[in-house]
Amino acid sequence: MTNKVEKRRAKRLPTLWEVTFSDGQRSFTDFVRDMSTGGMQLESPVAFKPNTHLILSFGPPPIRLRAIVRWCKRDGIKYVMGVQFLFENPEQERAIRSRIHSMFWTYAKA
Repeated sequence: MTNKVEKRRAKRLPTLWEVTFSDGQRSFTDFVRDMSTGGMQLESPVAFKPNTHLILSFGPPPIRLRAIVRWCKRDGIKYVMGVQFLFENPEQERAIRSRIHSMFWTYAKA
């Protein structure tokens, strides 16, 4: 039995909505699997190396922010990666917290 150390600082909530992401040279639209106040797990048609910087866009309401790839692995015909948000201002962090808050209450009512 292996003991895996959890490195996440915040609980992730499951979701399934579109995200557009770019490394500055390539742009893709795929799906977010889960999200927290610190990052998200998303699907990708191609692999990205850890420490790759991305621009993420999703919504509504529209949110655009920078992120860094922390890990990436193959999952069937796609790749799945974990990204950490890199907030540039307090408004971005508030927008993510608001999104998480609304997701939490959506799941709590279900």
